[in-house]
Amino acid sequence: MVDDERAKDVTIHVSDSALMHLLLAGMESYDVRLYGGKPIKRGKKKPVETAGLLWGYTVQRDDMDHVMVEHVSTDTYATRSYWDVELNDTVIDTKRQIIRDRWPHLLMIGDFHTHPYETYKDAKEVKGWEASPKT
Repeated sequence: MVDDERAKDVTIHVSDSALMHLLLAGMESYDVRLYGGKPIKRGKKKPVETAGLLWGYTVQRDDMDHVMVEHVSTDTYATRSYWDVELNDTVIDTKRQIIRDRWPHLLMIGDFHTHPYETYKDAKEVKGWEASPKT
């Protein structure tokens, strides 16, 4: 529950399509590594972070606000490294304009980025990303 009486709780809903894209982007950042434009085997280089934008809408109710994540777009021009990723502002502006012109009911409601680990053991030790329980 939120302490501020004026604020409401928020529930975030992620569509299956958006979830699939997020999972595939995360897998790609860990498993498929491109260096110099060429794929290399896992273990030869560290994985790089991946980032992108979340598209959807919000629904406000008296007791709770709902954020609906319907679509995800990966930023292929993001500056990426093992520890950092920075989205490209030009790409964000262009995508916003395209979405606004073709899908005016959708908003950019946020962004995402991965935190790839070198090994499963590393992810387990720091309690890395885990899927939420299905409710």
